[in-house]
Amino acid sequence: MDSSSKSDLSIKEKNVVFFSDDIFKINNETSIKKQLDSDIEREIAQSFFNILQEHSTADFLTIHIPFLFASLGISEDFIKLTLLKHYKNLTIDNTTNGKIIDFDKILHYIHKLLIFMENHATILEYWKLVLFNVPLKRESIEKFDNLEEINWFMQILNVKDLKSIEEMDKISANLIKNNKKEYKSKVPSTASQTFLVALKMINVASSTDSLYITYLDFAHLLGKLGLLEY
Repeated sequence: MDSSSKSDLSIKEKNVVFFSDDIFKINNETSIKKQLDSDIEREIAQSFFNILQEHSTADFLTIHIPFLFASLGISEDFIKLTLLKHYKNLTIDNTTNGKIIDFDKILHYIHKLLIFMENHATILEYWKLVLFNVPLKRESIEKFDNLEEINWFMQILNVKDLKSIEEMDKISANLIKNNKKEYKSKVPSTASQTFLVALKMINVASSTDSLYITYLDFAHLLGKLGLLEY
């Protein structure tokens, strides 16, 4: 891609590139993605190699991820979610049991986690909006006397949840199209628009091969759509 075509990339396209998991593409589009602060990058690299020394190993393995993230002050819930699902995006291909971590991949991944932490309020607003509109999730949430007791980060949307969202998307679209008065009285126009945006985002995510969607999947999708600040 020449410099003139790079300058013509839209904000959305830039976000898609940065939030891509294609490391080759990322490494060849450095001019359009925001770079990590050099001090932060050095801190990550130093922590990475300190862990190698402390554990007397030449390879950084998936079991070392918690040590690295904890040293960088990354949320414990993000550590849990990474080990639960997302570590597969950080490993070197064709390695023994796929447990060896690629430094470039984890550097890029940590950059995204830092962005998610900075955009916590925005991500959580959309995430709650979706969760409250999944019948089974809403029932589970309403059992809590105090919503502050809920760990929103560890909520997960499974296949059944996604299908219910797809159905609600169709119902909501029909209600808006038919201009139903009862719908307008229950849901303000601004809220309904936000709700439909959230549904569309989840529907896009549900088209992947994943059997469930985590908070980090959702945050990643918001980044692709250009809804996060960085």
